[in-house]
Amino acid sequence: MILSFSKLTMSVVVGLFWCAGAALAQNTVDIKILAINDLHGQITTGQKVSGRPVGGAAVLASYLESAASGWENCCGIVEAGDLVGASQPECALMQDEPAIMLMNYFAAKMPVIGAIGNHELDEGIPELKRILNGGNHANGPFLQDPWKGANFPVICANMTDSATGFPIQYPFNIQTVPGINVPVAFISVVLKETPTMVSATAVAGLRFIDEVKTVNYYVSMLRDMFGIHAFFVLLHQGGSQTSYAGWTDTLKAGPTSDIVNLVSGFDDDVDVVCTAHSHSFTNAFVANKNGHKMLLTQAYSKGTAYAEIVCTVDKDSRDIIAKKAQIVTTYGDAGPGLTPDPIIAVGVDTCILKVKPLTSRVIGSTNAAISATQNSAGESSLGDLIADAHRAAMVTDFAMTNPGGIRADLPAGTITWGTLYTIQPFSNYLVKMNITGQQLYDLLEQQWAGQPYIKMLQISGFSYTWDNNPPVGGRIVEVRKNGVAIDRNAAYSMTVNNFLAGGGDNFTALRNGTNLVNGPIDLDALVTFIQAQAQPINYSIQGRAIRLN
Repeated sequence: MILSFSKLTMSVVVGLFWCAGAALAQNTVDIKILAINDLHGQITTGQKVSGRPVGGAAVLASYLESAASGWENCCGIVEAGDLVGASQPECALMQDEPAIMLMNYFAAKMPVIGAIGNHELDEGIPELKRILNGGNHANGPFLQDPWKGANFPVICANMTDSATGFPIQYPFNIQTVPGINVPVAFISVVLKETPTMVSATAVAGLRFIDEVKTVNYYVSMLRDMFGIHAFFVLLHQGGSQTSYAGWTDTLKAGPTSDIVNLVSGFDDDVDVVCTAHSHSFTNAFVANKNGHKMLLTQAYSKGTAYAEIVCTVDKDSRDIIAKKAQIVTTYGDAGPGLTPDPIIAVGVDTCILKVKPLTSRVIGSTNAAISATQNSAGESSLGDLIADAHRAAMVTDFAMTNPGGIRADLPAGTITWGTLYTIQPFSNYLVKMNITGQQLYDLLEQQWAGQPYIKMLQISGFSYTWDNNPPVGGRIVEVRKNGVAIDRNAAYSMTVNNFLAGGGDNFTALRNGTNLVNGPIDLDALVTFIQAQAQPINYSIQGRAIRLN
């Protein structure tokens, strides 16, 4: 049993309704769900797909409003997590309140249901509670005084208080389909590996329950208590699939096995799974272990697309009897993108003006883009640059950074503070520590060992050779400093960010570091390092990681 729910159940069930419309004399009703994921506070324009402008809050809003038109009685919006966190400065410098305000704007028009992703926890539970429940931040107020919080439910079933076993957020939300009075339940779960993806202090006192066990527990409970058979799961975990246009096509290749293996354990009453986290395309029917077909969707990230999901709900069976989806790209040069929502546009412009004195500050320049894309050995030019900045800031033998902390490429041209913030938005502070040569070998092995996928550290001050043929745990051939093999018994100084220092991304070997000294914020170190270089700066892959096979 996951938890005792007798005290909480009834208060959760009283939720929003799909509409207050008149009853309809029919046995089935079509409902439309518009799903977004991984917005990451991307409220401004500037992104491109195939050379065409996409996204931005005002463009996204226009698309969602257009898709909802004509469905006023039977339409809602869901977001599958990471609405906030790892955001662009125009949103992040106002503690991501603009992203919440965007969803509040829609919640005044139709039901909106939010979910928790790993990035909602970047600053811990107190800040999550503040941004959802209201109250001015220490650096605020920003656009609203006092900050009123979210006026839509944000749910998560498997993030629990380790002491009580109760969810930190309401675990589900129930909506009622108009005319036929059929309940539809929404259950949200975040990936159980979340503790490896945020700082240890941010998830202290929390427990993350297995996603499948949690979903099935609540499906069974809601079915038994309320006769619910129509279920949506908002799953902050995802796979990838080759993209295509149009409605769900059973002839197209399906998503990767990782997400299929996960959802195959879901209960037969789960109808639709809105996935997230991998920033990819998904639109497919996937069968669970009993052969029941679920519809899986994911709409890339940062407002560049949304999933339009249409389901037919049956009055007699109280179930979803048909479902389909299409992933719609939010082009800014066609369709609804030609007329961005004017109210949202004004809000975005206000955000831009508020932070412009800081974001427009010139730090340097570069003649060519410096990319975060890794070569086959796992090294990137931007990773080299950031790791070098870490090492210079703390004057250590070595330095490294996690690839997930690098959120964008550095484009050619003028380098502004805002551009660097977009690349490193987490405000992690640097930590200097001592490690042995053997601990460094152990650490580098953890790029494969215990990982859901390969995570190649970006490094400075040393080089190494690795072989992909041996089993995990024996792939590091040699680690060198200045071209000479390091002494496994010797001590070396190392700079990492506090996320890695706490064992983040499963790099637990760093927890054994000694003589820890805290340093500057990683972004400040990068700014200082770039300013100290001859301009324009140029960085290419240095050959620090060498792959044999």
